Amino acid sequence: MPPPRGRACADVFTGWRAATARRFAAEGLESPDDLATFVFAAFEGALILSRTGHDTGPLHVTAGIVAETIRRRSRKAR
Repeated sequence: MPPPRGRACADVFTGWRAATARRFAAEGLESPDDLATFVFAAFEGALILSRTGHDTGPLHVTAGIVAETIRRRSRKAR
């Protein structure tokens, strides 16, 4: 069993991903659960790279690619 802090963090991320997936589903995006997981994983990775490298570049790159991915899926849904 994970420590209480680890469980609390996992619960928060699960809630955020679920809320994001619901929004994506409401917008008609395909694979909303997978897309929400991708978005959070991409930003978490970018955050680690930015913090350890003292450079916001990875966050900017990730934001652009995530936004383009969502735009493309949004166009397909219409």
